[in-house]
Amino acid sequence: MARTERIVLWTILGLLTLVNLGLLTEGTAPKALATNLADTLGPAAALTLEPAEADEPVLSIRNEEGHLAWGTHPQQRLWSVGCVHIGPILTQLMAAEPMEEERTELAEELQGIDEKFTTQLTAIQEEMQELDPEDEATQDVYQRGQALYQEYQQFQQLAGARQQQQQAEQLESAYRELISAVNVVADRIDLDIVMRFIPPDDKFTIANTDTSLKQIQLRTFVRYPEACNITSDVLEELNLEDK
Repeated sequence: MARTERIVLWTILGLLTLVNLGLLTEGTAPKALATNLADTLGPAAALTLEPAEADEPVLSIRNEEGHLAWGTHPQQRLWSVGCVHIGPILTQLMAAEPMEEERTELAEELQGIDEKFTTQLTAIQEEMQELDPEDEATQDVYQRGQALYQEYQQFQQLAGARQQQQQAEQLESAYRELISAVNVVADRIDLDIVMRFIPPDDKFTIANTDTSLKQIQLRTFVRYPEACNITSDVLEELNLEDK
């Protein structure tokens, strides 16, 4: 075989060897995709969980409007939950300057009317002391005093009712303001449900058995994750002190 032919033959054999080596090593080369797939579940439309017992139903977990769902009803979803201690918040809202001014204004108005009644009743009492009990004029003064005193009692009832109504309206106003702040915080941190509560370690205001039982009943949680408590966030939203 000529020298030139041998050179061409060895060249072709070398190229074939390189091609075969490439084909052999291609299937064994490591790929990042395979590793990533080992750590990923999904995407999937639903996740089916087999029951622990044969007579139990199969559970299908899926995404319903951004919530984990396991049934056909809206209630069969996983909701995020928070809680807020509304007592200290309402106390500060009720102590706000505009509300205090309203209460002071009404109290001064009622006090002025009360003082007028008191002055008139005192004048009638002094007048009666100067009259003869047997005199007919004394009886007239007495009847005027009785009528004025009944009118005064009616005023006191109406005054108390006005103050209670004012307080009720202010409480509702404070509550609405509280709810608005809770909604802002809940939207910001994606909470679905916010419950009012009293921390179980808060001290009782001891007055009597009924009061103590009521305070126990108002403590919704016996134990809860501290992360569920958004009271500080709501206080900050309302620019109130976190005491």
